[in-house]
Amino acid sequence: MSEFESYPAGPGAYDEAASIQMVREGSAEAFTDIYNQYHDAVRGSLLYHAQGQLDEMTLEDILQDTFTKAFIKMNTYENMDKSLRPWLNTIAYNNLMDHFRKQALRKRIEGGKMPDDFGIENLPHDTAINTLASKAIVAYLIEHDITSEERLHAIIALKVEEQHGQEYSDGLGVPRGTTGSRIHRGISDITERFSKPSELLDAVFPDA
Repeated sequence: MSEFESYPAGPGAYDEAASIQMVREGSAEAFTDIYNQYHDAVRGSLLYHAQGQLDEMTLEDILQDTFTKAFIKMNTYENMDKSLRPWLNTIAYNNLMDHFRKQALRKRIEGGKMPDDFGIENLPHDTAINTLASKAIVAYLIEHDITSEERLHAIIALKVEEQHGQEYSDGLGVPRGTTGSRIHRGISDITERFSKPSELLDAVFPDA
């Protein structure tokens, strides 16, 4: 079950323009209609471009991230007279390329280490930096009551530590839809306060 399938689909026949407008007004139910309309097509596009280089769980994670980003970015969509499919496929393709770039980077830096005084000697260099930065960001977001700790926990696990969504959900004993919902609601909380990542980083690290 995905985060969007955890919501009931909107009533009546699918009306794309109406669904887009309702999503812009904050309706998760309307986005379920969009998700149901394009899920299979976007999944097929990912499969085509991945050329067999993704396992099923990673494919599902990229697919869910695609729809989460689409939900958050719906206010930026301009081609109201055209199908959402090319836009969704572009987001999916970019997510896929980001995944492959991270894989390549991880292989290049494997074995790199932070200085001993960081106390994270066994982590690759970029992982250690991400860990330290993530802790600071999480502390800031919790201190300023921007989103909940459980939502941040899911975001960090899946988006920073790159755990598989199903494995993470199974470990907590919650449905995959619950995990997905926590992620996209947590991201929505954050983007309501900070319109772009640099604003969040400037708030957390004002002297950087």
